[in-house]
Amino acid sequence: MQDEWVRAIAGESGMLGGRYVLGRSLGRGSFGQVFLADDVKFRPPRPVALKLLHPQFISDPVVREEIAVEAGVLARFTHPYILRVLDFEVNPQLAYIVTEVADGGSLAQRLRPDPAQPPVPMPLPLVALYLEQIASALDEAHNLGLVHRDIKPQNILLDKTGRPMLADFGLAAALGSTSSSILVETSSSGTPLYMAPEQWAGQVGKTTDIYALGIVIYQLITGQPPFQGNQSSLAWQHTTAQVPRLADRAPGLSYPPALDGLLAHVLAKDPRQRLRPAGDFARHFRAILNGPGVSGSLNASPEAATTLLASPGISSATTLEAFNSPPADAPLPTSTLTPTGPGPASPLRGTFFQAPSASSDQASIPPSPVRPDAPAPISAVTVLPTKARRHPLSQPFVWIPGVGLLLIGLAAVIALLVANNGKTTVVSTSTSTSTSITTPSLAQTVVNSTASSTTSPLAQSAGTQASSTAVSCASNPLPTFPPAPTLAADGTGLLSLEVLESDCKLARGPNVYVRVFRQGDRNASVAQAGGEARLFIPLPPGIYEVEVTYSSDFKQTGPAVEIKSGQTSLQSINLRVGQVNLEVTESSNKTARGSNVYVKVYKQGDRNTVITQTGGENKLNFVLRPGMYEFEVSYADSLKVVGPPLEVKEAQTVSQKINLAAGQINLEVLETVGKAARGSNVYVKVYKQGDRDNVITQGGGESKYSFILPVGVYEFEVSYANDLKQDGPGPVEVKEGQTASQTLNLHVGQLALEIVQTDGKTARPADIYVRIYRQGDQNTIIAQGGGEAKLNFVLRPGLYEVEVTYTGDVKVAGPPVEIKEGQAVTQMIKVGS
Repeated sequence: MQDEWVRAIAGESGMLGGRYVLGRSLGRGSFGQVFLADDVKFRPPRPVALKLLHPQFISDPVVREEIAVEAGVLARFTHPYILRVLDFEVNPQLAYIVTEVADGGSLAQRLRPDPAQPPVPMPLPLVALYLEQIASALDEAHNLGLVHRDIKPQNILLDKTGRPMLADFGLAAALGSTSSSILVETSSSGTPLYMAPEQWAGQVGKTTDIYALGIVIYQLITGQPPFQGNQSSLAWQHTTAQVPRLADRAPGLSYPPALDGLLAHVLAKDPRQRLRPAGDFARHFRAILNGPGVSGSLNASPEAATTLLASPGISSATTLEAFNSPPADAPLPTSTLTPTGPGPASPLRGTFFQAPSASSDQASIPPSPVRPDAPAPISAVTVLPTKARRHPLSQPFVWIPGVGLLLIGLAAVIALLVANNGKTTVVSTSTSTSTSITTPSLAQTVVNSTASSTTSPLAQSAGTQASSTAVSCASNPLPTFPPAPTLAADGTGLLSLEVLESDCKLARGPNVYVRVFRQGDRNASVAQAGGEARLFIPLPPGIYEVEVTYSSDFKQTGPAVEIKSGQTSLQSINLRVGQVNLEVTESSNKTARGSNVYVKVYKQGDRNTVITQTGGENKLNFVLRPGMYEFEVSYADSLKVVGPPLEVKEAQTVSQKINLAAGQINLEVLETVGKAARGSNVYVKVYKQGDRDNVITQGGGESKYSFILPVGVYEFEVSYANDLKQDGPGPVEVKEGQTASQTLNLHVGQLALEIVQTDGKTARPADIYVRIYRQGDQNTIIAQGGGEAKLNFVLRPGLYEVEVTYTGDVKVAGPPVEIKEGQAVTQMIKVGS
């Protein structure tokens, strides 16, 4: 079905550009309509997809120019996983883009083949394959300075073999703002379900695309994106809320727990802390799937995994049986990548959320924000509703062994004498009443490496079980535990929780984030809290597990704790960590620029597993378990330095300074003396002298560059405009702490070419194709282009011949034209009507 505006443009014949006959509609969007079309220039006609843009978007000449420029750039892509642009037309009356046909639908359709049914999550091997292919396409575009801005399942098309192709590169951005271009990161165009935090503020970059790709991968795994709701709710969630675990969106899903950490890192709120490039995301994903203990079905190569492409209905459960939930009493492994939430500056501090009841078609709805102007109590907690389940103590095979251990423990009475400000502390193991004690802190009587329940002033007369060992903190006394709130008369109990960095040292409150789960059910937390090292959490009676996230990348789970009606249960979780303060310098006398710093932390001798990673500052703090570590600093996208091994000890802080010993090269590119090159046409590669096989760093889009490099001798290669390449004037030496400069003069002139028909009418741009040769040498094409009636070529001085092909078979050669350095020459060539 064609809209009225489409019929007005295409006319009765339904033909555009003299060669494309419109067929059935493939879809509509806010910018226009996409049709299956026949390209009658070929015999038999070639099927293509034609995206016809609504006239309202092409009335502005600036927008038309941007669309034409961007379509021309996209037409040069030959990547197997980027939808190829075959042709385009842009004029005041008409604008369309012609691409390959993706006759396999889209990932959105693959995810939900029946719109009336719930989405069908994809098996992890297939997700890994799609991720590798799409990441490859994204990195190719990013290397050319292009940003997509609208990665989503609908824009990932499939051919009939199931091969994904990334589509709509940059088009939405161009239409979204008359001052935007995919070569200038200023447009916020996007789809709210997939938009990164910075995109809501009108800023985009390469990591914006990686964030959206992370949302897509999350959706492929679980069947739904991590955040849902109206636009205002989505804006808040993307910029503030913690990324839900995969199991929170897909209860019963079996998967390696490390995937939660990987996705949290890719979806970091701060774009500087996201994993990049996209290929690294894919490699980490594959490594996690192929890690120790993974089922054989996940170890399949990408090639073998392609057999899954033809099975859209395959269940992830059939290939992931090896990934059972961890035992209830087992601590969660520390993520190999930095989760995003909640860090020191996170708005989650001191605010907690309650999820609304799940609707029939949405098992889990993202939490609603606390009203920003409402004061949040320091230890505020929201208890989330949970499904009714049998109490663990009602299951005999669980309860009977527990009773045996309890009776054994109760048979022993431990009396502890601890000097504390001249007083004696006595802790009793009675289950009915507690002896009056004077310990100012729960931490001074609980030193278990994970956690244990004990008595304290908070538990007096509460009937709480106690079992602990005393530790004197006289030399470093902790502040008195605040008084417990009064319990409501609704049958709830109270968990009094204390988080320590080490014995006698409270954790830093702003870095603490706590989730509470029913024992044996890690699919959804029943309460969340944070912002303080000491917390009071009201809970219904039952047995619970407490998971502490600390400093955004450190996790530890305490043993099960029982909550009884009207009573207070105590738990102290000792993280037993140390700290590293890291400072990065460019040279011995120059501080590194924080925005260029990115750090990865490894266990000494194991460079395959990243313990944590972060960046954006030249002074960083890491919280780590005791052990030997190495710190790798990446700087300015081209420089990597690994510091010497460093030992971390519990309760101690060590410092390390890493000097990059770098220097700087400033490069300026000129067209000719006194005339800067057009930045959008410049692309630079940097090599070590004598080694042209390895690119040290590269950049584009400017006429002036600043490269930070290790000490050494380097060479530059500049690509300009229509495939013109030139090496720098010579090698340049980089010395530590010094800046060297180099100017590269391309010594070029310009040819402005205009194509008109012999009858005076404007030539049809889509039918124009131009080749330029050196005079007398028709065997070597110096430059080529097309798709426009006016073309501009940058050429070295000399004599050239221009050949124009029009409507596919008419060739016209213009007279020889001389190009001189720094000058522009105009030539008009007439072609047949």
